[in-house]
Amino acid sequence: MDFVVMLEQATLFSAGPPLVAAAMGEQVSKEELGSAAMHASISGVAHNVVKDEQTACQLIQEYLGYLPQNNQQSPPVLPHTTDQNPRALMTILSIIPRNTQQPYDIHKVIDELVDAKAFLEFQPGFGKSMVTGLARLGGHAIAIVANQPMVYAGSITHEAADKATHFLTLAGNFQLPVLFLADNPGIMSGTKAERDGTLKSAAKMYQAQAKLSSPKLHVTLRKAFGFGSSLMAMNPFDKQTLTLALPGITLGGIPALGGVTPPTSIQKLPNN
Repeated sequence: MDFVVMLEQATLFSAGPPLVAAAMGEQVSKEELGSAAMHASISGVAHNVVKDEQTACQLIQEYLGYLPQNNQQSPPVLPHTTDQNPRALMTILSIIPRNTQQPYDIHKVIDELVDAKAFLEFQPGFGKSMVTGLARLGGHAIAIVANQPMVYAGSITHEAADKATHFLTLAGNFQLPVLFLADNPGIMSGTKAERDGTLKSAAKMYQAQAKLSSPKLHVTLRKAFGFGSSLMAMNPFDKQTLTLALPGITLGGIPALGGVTPPTSIQKLPNN
């Protein structure tokens, strides 16, 4: 399903507590088994959670407002408003710290960038090092995929890659232009990341990004390293990508701090 909305009190599972108890010997409540909070933050089965049915209907209506009536039509364009005019976004320079080790909230950048500060975030509780959502730019409906430096410095985890893969597939199906905002040190590393299959998830995200036939716009905000930069559409191999960057960015195959062995740990070579 493209967009799964659950009410806060809703539950979802393949088999209920009685069957789980009989088949698995596991005693759990409906909430422990498949609560909306769990599915929106851990399993990723649910995309957004709302408090009541009225809010759910409003969210679905807002979501559909960004999409064409079918995938054979172009994405909708709103009638001209004053907020669609070209404007200098000087506030962004005060939001993004020059120190690449200092985090900031990418939501603040998105709010300054999009029309009327309107942004429908897609799956906010899952894969939090990546922010995905629908917005308008110059009246045009667009999809946004952005690294979140507040979480793991914007590293792309397997959950974040899975979320982005689904969202990019959705955007591609409806020919939505995609804006990529990159600020990441690469994909997540470490034993947990390897056991989670982060490389496999990252490869699927790259495949979804590469398959896009709609326009792509990449902006490096501070840093983009390794495979992480490719996942965020930096490579203009398909003649669709416009690659931009703010002054003072850092790029490379691997972050300098991660690619240099501290002098104290370098073994001396034999004299011969």
